[in-house]
Amino acid sequence: MPDQKPPHGPCQAGQNSDAELPLDLEQGAEAVEESSLAEPIDVSELDNEVSDSPESGPRLAQFRIDRNRRFAIPFLTKLWPAKVHYLSYESLRGYVGCNGPDCVLCAVGQAATDLYLLPVYDPITRSVQIMLVTGALRPTALRPQLVPLLKRLSKERIFLTLQKTSQLDFAVHGQALPAGADDGAEIIRGFLDRLEEGAIHPSSALLQYANEVLADIPEVRNALHFGSPQE
Repeated sequence: MPDQKPPHGPCQAGQNSDAELPLDLEQGAEAVEESSLAEPIDVSELDNEVSDSPESGPRLAQFRIDRNRRFAIPFLTKLWPAKVHYLSYESLRGYVGCNGPDCVLCAVGQAATDLYLLPVYDPITRSVQIMLVTGALRPTALRPQLVPLLKRLSKERIFLTLQKTSQLDFAVHGQALPAGADDGAEIIRGFLDRLEEGAIHPSSALLQYANEVLADIPEVRNALHFGSPQE
């Protein structure tokens, strides 16, 4: 699912000064002070209502799951909620952050949905990437298989094997991290430090564009002829 960009560059979404990060995980990460980033949620609270997160800092890569077997090492039991639109336009395909009450994509009838963003360590690329988790609750969807495995992190380090078995279905398994395996400790520590400083944010893995940029996408521009954003 390649990401293609509109004619203009991505914007930096506004910061929410009232939001904060809760304390970090039980496995020894330092407490996260109050910041301008949106509040992540614990895996045990996924049925709660959530709000979108602002983009902050440089873009992080998405952890993409396809028909090939992928490996990931989770290190947080917090997921960041994000309100998004999935676009399948010829000129732009992928998840794009919703711009809230005045969002142009909402105005032209593009449905918004909730995603959950999970930072994971990719031992192949040796980098922290962001896994996009939908709210689907089918037994073979990603979230129902992932949440019980994340809850094991309070007791042990694990690695995940993930594979897409169809367009909407996944195979997800968790195993104890083998002794001597690359656990990404140094890279994860650097990520958590930058997260605490506000230098990066999981939502930066999503495309985020200002309304005027979205309105310039050919398909959106055509749709606006049949309706305009409400004041």
